[in-house]
Amino acid sequence: MRDPVLTQELRVLCMNENNKIVIFSPHFDDAMFSCAGTIADFIKQGREVIVCTVFSGKSLSNNLSEFAKKICSSNSVEMREEENDRIVHLMGAKSVNLGYLDAIFRLDSNGICIHDSWKKIFNSCISDNNERKLLQDILVKISNVVRTEKADFYFPLSIGNHIDHCLVNTVAKMLIERFKLNNIIFYEDLPYANKGDICGNLESAYEVVNCNVIDIEYKIKAISGYHYGLSIGDGSDKILSEIEQYALKLNPELGCCERFWRFKQSGVWKIIRLLKLFSLVAQWQERHPPCFI
Repeated sequence: MRDPVLTQELRVLCMNENNKIVIFSPHFDDAMFSCAGTIADFIKQGREVIVCTVFSGKSLSNNLSEFAKKICSSNSVEMREEENDRIVHLMGAKSVNLGYLDAIFRLDSNGICIHDSWKKIFNSCISDNNERKLLQDILVKISNVVRTEKADFYFPLSIGNHIDHCLVNTVAKMLIERFKLNNIIFYEDLPYANKGDICGNLESAYEVVNCNVIDIEYKIKAISGYHYGLSIGDGSDKILSEIEQYALKLNPELGCCERFWRFKQSGVWKIIRLLKLFSLVAQWQERHPPCFI
């Protein structure tokens, strides 16, 4: 959604509401694979949910890599968008698409595909000049919405190191550090989160804020409609099984869950916040001197 009109659409959807939830999804199915159960709970509570897909643009280039041609057709973006809109709306949520190009479609200044293999998609670095420019563009486009609107914003943890997930995750952390926001929460990227020890890798930078019990049968039924996303890689049966297994192992005593995290701000910001707190306390004490009887 590089079009400012579409950015304005997202702002209008968030305007003047305290009960809105905006979930930034790198691709069409990521948010639903990761937290469809919690989305359903929010909707039952009467909260308005907006699923905002970041990399949802249609490639205008005929110079697709052989890799891209193997995993998508000429109309795959349109098909995925229609599929996602239908599933999101059936749940009772709204969908907005930012229109940036998926990694497999992005070209460098010479018109060469930047990410032409799974290895490059899962091992690329944002320090690459092309991706740094993209990062800044995404940051500018969504910063005003996240900074000024009354809503809770959910971003991916970028588990699995997919370059698109890393870009969206980095935007969130930059917003937190720059503007000291406390309304940004992170979800675990599924099915990637089921591949190893998540807590061991995250606890130095994040802290758990919630482990939400969900209706796993409802979630699996909802995400089963993502025929395109489920056809990539290991196939639908294995992906759905992994998502269900992961939900159960988070907290077996409670049942199937989805877990959410907050980013630990850097030590500098923590010191600044403490100094501000001490200053406010001192100001209050000056206005309200102790009265001894």
